[in-house]
Order: sequence, then structure tokens, then C-alpha cells
Amino acid sequence: MGADLITAAAPAQVTTEEAHANLAKLSTEKCNYVVGEVLGWDDDELENDEARDRIAYAINEIVGDNYRRDVSVMNFSNDDKPNFWYVTGGMTWGDAPTDAYDDIVLLDWSGVTTKETE
Repeated sequence: MGADLITAAAPAQVTTEEAHANLAKLSTEKCNYVVGEVLGWDDDELENDEARDRIAYAINEIVGDNYRRDVSVMNFSNDDKPNFWYVTGGMTWGDAPTDAYDDIVLLDWSGVTTKETE
């Protein structure tokens, strides 16, 4: 058995403030589900806004002008409309390949970095 290459990506469509506003709109149940599934936390044992706070931490770590060596912002557009995504990844033996990996998966699963369509 050897190492595997895994990647994670989340839309990069909003500012930090917009991501926090989107998080405020999520139900506690949705936050608990996302954190439980992504991080393996038991959602029945999460207290108060523990899951929401963990997603807020991910927003603060990834979204905005924070420079990180383990995150790239890539444009996957095939026309004139930008389609930016936060991307991370690397080799793994069963653990997260980068410090940003779990944060980016939380952003993707929660949807907080996706711009709302009108």
C-alpha cells in the first residue's frame, strides 16, 4: 500500500463578510451535519454553536487575502465569466494532506463561499 493523491476544492465566489453572512443563514442542524461528516465529530455531542464556530474558523483561515502556501485560487472558466475555486491537496496515507484540507472541505460542504443566485 502506498500514499494517495487527494485534492479538495471550494468555490471562491464571495468575500469574507459575505461568507460569514451565508454562515449566519445556515441552521444549527446543517452546521452540525457538515462538521460531523467532514471532521468525524459526533453531531449529537456538539454544544451550542461549536459546529458553526468551526466553519467560521475555516472562513477566516481560507477566504480573503490570507496568503497560504497550501492553497491556490484557480480559475476554471471556459468563457469570459470567472469561476474561481480554492484548491488544496497532496499525498496522504489516510490523514489530511495539508493543514487547509479540512477547512476547504468544510467550506465546500457548507456552501458558505458560493454566491447566492437571485
